[in-house]
Amino acid sequence: MTRRPTITDLAKASGTSVATVDRVINGRLPVREPTARRILEAAREIGFHGIGTIENRLRANLPERRIGLLLQDTSDQFYAALEAALRSTLEGSRSFRASVRTHCWTGHDPGRIAAELDRMAARYDAIAFVSPNHPLVEDAVARLRQAGKLAFALLSDCAPMQRSGYIGIDSRKAGRAAAWMIHRCALRPGKVVVIVGDPGYRGHELAEMAFRGWFRENAPAFNLLETRINGEDDARTRALMAELLEAEGQLAGVYMTGGGKAGAIEALAALPQDQRPTLILPSLTQDTRLGLARGIVTMTICEPLGQIADVLERQIALEAEGRGDEIAPVNMMPIELRIPEIV
Repeated sequence: MTRRPTITDLAKASGTSVATVDRVINGRLPVREPTARRILEAAREIGFHGIGTIENRLRANLPERRIGLLLQDTSDQFYAALEAALRSTLEGSRSFRASVRTHCWTGHDPGRIAAELDRMAARYDAIAFVSPNHPLVEDAVARLRQAGKLAFALLSDCAPMQRSGYIGIDSRKAGRAAAWMIHRCALRPGKVVVIVGDPGYRGHELAEMAFRGWFRENAPAFNLLETRINGEDDARTRALMAELLEAEGQLAGVYMTGGGKAGAIEALAALPQDQRPTLILPSLTQDTRLGLARGIVTMTICEPLGQIADVLERQIALEAEGRGDEIAPVNMMPIELRIPEIV
C-alpha cells in the first residue's frame, strides 16, 4: 500500500517548515500568499490529502467581487454555453472570490437593457454584458463607470467610449472569412444573402459590411441581395428562408451573423442537396454541430468561449490586485472555424 504524504513530506516538497505548513492548513496564523501558493502547488504534486483545505484557506483571504452577467436569454444554446463558461471561470478564480449572478434580456429593446444595467449598478462591482449599441445603453454604461464599476462588453463591442473593455472576435475578419468560404464552395456564381440578427449590434454591422466588401473586391459575379433581419428568432428565420427561396429561386450562399440558426438549418434541410446554398453560421451549438454533420451547414465561425471567460477573469483580477490601469480596452479573441470534417 502506498504511504500517504504527510505534513513533513509537504514541508520538504515546498521548501518550507512544518510549522508554516501547519499554519496554512489550520489557519492558526497568517502566511504570505506566495508561500501559501507554493505549499498548495507542492501538495498537488505529491498528492497530499488536504489539498481542498489549503485551497479554502487561500480563497478565504482573497478579495470578494460581486459580478453581474447581462446576457440574452440563456435558454438559447449558445448563451447557455457562454454563461456556463463565464460562471465556471469566474468562480474558480485564484485572484478573487466571485459571487456571480446572471440576468437576461429578450426583445432587443435598448431601453429595457439600459434600465437593467441601471438596476444592476448598485448590486455588482463588475458587469459583463451583451447588448446592441444604442445611446440609451451608452448612457447606462457611462453611469456604471461614474459609479466606479467595471463594465465589459462581450461578443459585440458596445459603448466603446464608456465601457472598461471589449472581449470578443474581430467581426470584420468573420465577415470576410464567410465571404471567402461561400466563394470557394458555391456550385456556381449566384445570389447571396446576409441575414443579420440585430443591426444595432456593432459586430453584426461590421460582419455584414466586411462580407459585402469582400465580394465587391474579389467576386463581382456574385449577386448580393438586400440584407434581411431575423431578430435572432428561429421561426422568423424559417419564414425568411421560405420567402427568399420562393422569390429568388436557388441561392448560392447564405451567411448569418447571429441567432436563428436552427430555423435556417430546418429550412434548408428540406431542399435536395444539389439545391442547397453554402450556409455559413456563427457559433458551435448542438444545432449547428448537427447541421455540419448532416452536410447542411458548410462552416461555423465560432467565438472561443473558454478564452473569453479567461480574459474577463483576468481583467477583473487586475482591478482586484490594484492594477486597474492595466485593463485592456480591447481584447480580440482568435476565431475558431468548424467544417463538417472537424466537428
